[in-house]
Amino acid sequence: MIAGDAKSHTLVPSLVIAGTVTAAGLVLPIDSSLEYTLIIALSWAVAAVGLDVLVGFTGQVSFGQAAFVGLGAYATSTLRLQLHLPTPLAVILGVGIAALISFALGSVVLRYKLFGVAIATLFFGYVIVTTLRGEALAGLIGGSNGMAVPEFEFVGGAGKTYLAVTGIVLILVVIATCQLMNSRTGRALRLIKANDAVAESAGIRVRQTKMIAFVYCAVLAGISGVLYSGVVGYLGPDTFGVHQSINIFAMLVVGGAGTVGGPILGALLVTILPGYFLRDGHVSSILSAAVLLIFLILLPEGIYGVLQRVGAFFVRRLPWLQDRPAGGPRVPEADPGASRRSQVSGSEKLERVDALSAADVPVRRGGFLSANRRFK
Repeated sequence: MIAGDAKSHTLVPSLVIAGTVTAAGLVLPIDSSLEYTLIIALSWAVAAVGLDVLVGFTGQVSFGQAAFVGLGAYATSTLRLQLHLPTPLAVILGVGIAALISFALGSVVLRYKLFGVAIATLFFGYVIVTTLRGEALAGLIGGSNGMAVPEFEFVGGAGKTYLAVTGIVLILVVIATCQLMNSRTGRALRLIKANDAVAESAGIRVRQTKMIAFVYCAVLAGISGVLYSGVVGYLGPDTFGVHQSINIFAMLVVGGAGTVGGPILGALLVTILPGYFLRDGHVSSILSAAVLLIFLILLPEGIYGVLQRVGAFFVRRLPWLQDRPAGGPRVPEADPGASRRSQVSGSEKLERVDALSAADVPVRRGGFLSANRRFK
C-alpha cells in the first residue's frame, strides 16, 4: 500500500501539467525520435492515472495494469482488422471488453486483502500474456509473432496531429478523474484507503466502491492501449508483460500517488529517460534504476510532492502571498470560542449559544453532514 494521504483539489495543477507537456511537444522544435517517445509517454500516462485511482486513492495494489492495456489494444485492433468495424465503434467495444474482464476479475480478487489483490493481478497478467503468445489465437492476433496495426483514419501515425490527439485525451482523462475523486465516490475511496472498517461503519459499501475504482482503472488502461497501438503500429505479447506493469507502478511512485497529475510526470521520466536520453545498454538500465531508487527511498512523495513543497517554500518567503491562502480569497479569522463573555452593566455575562438537536438533522445512509453556521 502506498503511504500518504490522497490529495484533493488537484484539477488545476493536473491540467497545468498535462496541458504544458502537450503544448511543449507541439510548439518546441523537437526531433521525430523525441516526439515519438513523448507520444508513448503520454499514452502510458493515461494508464498510470487509472492506476492512481486504484492505488493512490483506494489503497489497493495491482500488477496487472499492463495486461488491461494489452486487452484494449488487441481487442480494438482485432475488431478493426478482422471484423472491419469502424474505428470509433471498435474503440468503444475494445475498451468495453477490457472493462467487462476487469469486472469479472474484480468480483473475485477484491474479496482478498491488499497482498492478495497484488498477487492475483500479477498472476492475471501472466495468464493474459501467455494467452496472447499461444497458438490458440494465432490466427487472429499472430501469436508470439505479434500483429501489425494500421494507422487510425484522419490521424495518421506518429506526428504533431497524433500528439495533439493523445494530449487532448489525456486532458479529458484528467478532468474526468478529478471530478470522480472530488465526488461522493471519491471521498468514499479516500475513507476506504484510510480504514475499511470505518468506511463500512459509515454506511459505505466497500466492495462495490472498490469495484468502481477497479473497473475505472481498467477502462483507462484500455484507452491507453488504443493510443499505444496507433502510434507503434505493431503489437507484441511481451510488451504487456509483468515488467511493464511494474514500470507503470514506478510511474505512479516516481510522480506521486494520489495526485492525478503526478503519474503524468512519472510517465515522462520513466519513459523518456531510458528510451531517449539513455541508450547505452546495461549502463542505461543501471542509471535508470538508480534514478528510480532515489525517488523510492529519498523522495517517497514523488515529483508532485517535491513541486508542492517548493511552492509552499516560496509562499512562505513572499509576504504578498501570505495574506491570502492559495485557491481562494482570504478567510476571516475564527471566533475565539463557541461561547464568549461580554461586559454588560459592569458584570460579565455568558452569552447564549444555540444548540442543535440531532433529532432535527436527518442523514441518509452513507451520507455526510457538515455544520456551516457560525454560532453567535
